[in-house]
Amino acid sequence: GSRIAYLQPRQSHVGSFRECDPQLYEALRQIVKEGDRHVQSIRGAGIFPGGTVFFEELLTFGDLPTARGGRSGRRAAWLEAAARATVPCDLVFLDPDNGIGRSVPPHGRAGVKYAFLSEARQYVERSQSIVIYHHLGRRGTARQQVARQLRRLLTFSPRGNVFAMLYHRGTARVFFVVESRRQKGILLARARKMLAGPWSQHFDLI
Repeated sequence: GSRIAYLQPRQSHVGSFRECDPQLYEALRQIVKEGDRHVQSIRGAGIFPGGTVFFEELLTFGDLPTARGGRSGRRAAWLEAAARATVPCDLVFLDPDNGIGRSVPPHGRAGVKYAFLSEARQYVERSQSIVIYHHLGRRGTARQQVARQLRRLLTFSPRGNVFAMLYHRGTARVFFVVESRRQKGILLARARKMLAGPWSQHFDLI
């Protein structure tokens, strides 16, 4: 959205972000500078490794009536297409607008802004690791909210191979990671290595 001030060279904190990953920072800055802020631009910038799968189909209920059937069917078809596209992936990133849904129904008007654990389960069951973006709310402190979500995620992974990376600058948000059995410990080790450097200014590992 509008959270692009960190890419402005006049910002006093620009150094703290750029030093985390200069190549990534400059690629993002160039995309914003050119006014071409689309997923296709990220894909074309070579930010991610070759072979990365992008599922860019938009899920929307704007043209559907309020009847549950039409929306549920569209969401189911969208989820099925996403699952097919990501079959070859070891790691699947779920990037909803708001985060992990619970009180909002998947077929509700606001349901398109959320990822639901019942839907994410399919990736874990086929031995893929997942990362889920989540925007924190106001019910409790950031760490209390993270703890609640981690308890829910443990139902996916009873052995405890789940963790979170809490972004603690500006608006609080978190990335929840559920490791597959094949990757158990690998992603956590990489997260620790990441936070051994400049990224530790921005994230806490929980």
